[in-house]
Amino acid sequence: MLTELTKQSLQALKWSYLGVAGRVLVQLVVQIVLARLLGPEAFGSFATAILVMGLGGLIIEAGLGSSLIREKEISDDQIRFVFTWLLISGIAVAMLVCVSARWFADLFENQRLDLVVFAMSPSLLFQSMGSVSLALLRRNLQHRFVQIAQLSAYATGFALVGVPCAFAGLSEWSLVIAWNVQCALGSILLYAKAWHPIRPLVTLKDYGVVKYGMNILGTNLANWIAENLDNMVVAKVFGPKSIGLYSMSYNLVRSPTNHLVVSLQQVLFPASAQASREGYDVGSAYLTVLSIIALVSLPVFVSIAVLSEETIVTLYGTSWVGAAELLTPLALAMPFHAMMAVGGPVLWGLGRAGLEFKVQVWIACVLLVVVVLTSRYSAVAVAWGVLAVYSLRALWLTWLLAECVEIRLGQMCSAVKGGVILAAVNAMVLEVGSIFLKTHHIAAQSSLIACAVPVLALDGAIVIVFSKFVLNEDLRIFLNKAVCGFMAFGHADPRNAGTGR
Repeated sequence: MLTELTKQSLQALKWSYLGVAGRVLVQLVVQIVLARLLGPEAFGSFATAILVMGLGGLIIEAGLGSSLIREKEISDDQIRFVFTWLLISGIAVAMLVCVSARWFADLFENQRLDLVVFAMSPSLLFQSMGSVSLALLRRNLQHRFVQIAQLSAYATGFALVGVPCAFAGLSEWSLVIAWNVQCALGSILLYAKAWHPIRPLVTLKDYGVVKYGMNILGTNLANWIAENLDNMVVAKVFGPKSIGLYSMSYNLVRSPTNHLVVSLQQVLFPASAQASREGYDVGSAYLTVLSIIALVSLPVFVSIAVLSEETIVTLYGTSWVGAAELLTPLALAMPFHAMMAVGGPVLWGLGRAGLEFKVQVWIACVLLVVVVLTSRYSAVAVAWGVLAVYSLRALWLTWLLAECVEIRLGQMCSAVKGGVILAAVNAMVLEVGSIFLKTHHIAAQSSLIACAVPVLALDGAIVIVFSKFVLNEDLRIFLNKAVCGFMAFGHADPRNAGTGR
């Protein structure tokens, strides 16, 4: 039985999602404030620079942090070796980015971009300094502190520093300063919690961590291309304002999706690695996770797709209304992204990272063709192309994983059917409600509330009344136990409180 591992995983997952709730709330509020203060063009330059930072971060990390997580036992020498090379690569990549800043500005035809990229390059070094501590914390499923550190760093950087800078009229520089502060503070907090030896070590007797890391690096690079090529093409072809609108729509749905799946990834990878080492089957657990992903993501993002204009105008104002038609296909792509994203860590934990790498490479090639073709028309066409490619990637990777853990097609369909049902109900109700409210000239903010509240109530009623049909069996059992435990706690005998009995 996986009793102890399951308890540790659920505890880690609880703290992950508590942190996620805080980060999503803070991030949404800060993003709304900054979007209204800065406008699409300032966000466009920052979003383009983030593409460069993201690629640089993957090259620096090189999968070495993931290797430390997967190793059955790790030594001080391995930790010193990984930290040494992360630091060396952090310095090298940061310098390379500085030297290439002008080239990036010319590539994206944005003459303000070179200074932005140059100013953000120190963040690459900051991140490399905290990578080992982050890996050690994740290895031990200490997600409570990871979430506290990441939330504190983001809130300090963007809320306490970025927003005042934006009010002071610093335009995109407020975002640049906030980003650097977030990266630096995050690494400081992580190292303060997970101290490790930092004395340099450049060689090892066994390079197993490097070999495994190379597989992860290849997968991450292919995945980065598959997830960012559309942003690069929009920035190149349509200019700063268009990438500002595109990235805002993308981040609005991608950020909560990432928070949803990253927390699961951080628990699934070490948990599946441990399960693999001890010879346990992870198929049932994966189906439960897939069921949760479908149940949460499908109805939420289908609803956002239907109410795209109301959502954009309510959150960011009429100056961002051009983002609404981009939001619809990008929102529909997110459930597929989420279902794909939870499969990768399971394959990593099973030692089958090469399978995901092959899928991501082929998908990157397909996306390149699709994005090049659709960019001849509009940024909206690019977004619909992204939806098609994300759907293909999710189905392909899920099918491969199902073969690895011996899951049948019927089991997969049963796991996602609850989310599909809720999504279909939401789409019909919201489409009718939206059309009715528009014909009566109801404001976007009022229309969004008038549609969202009854749909949330309807979804809750469906889950409660038809739980046997909507919920995965393991998920239903888990929720029933959680509710019973909560009720038992609420009715505990007060005379026994604090007695330890």
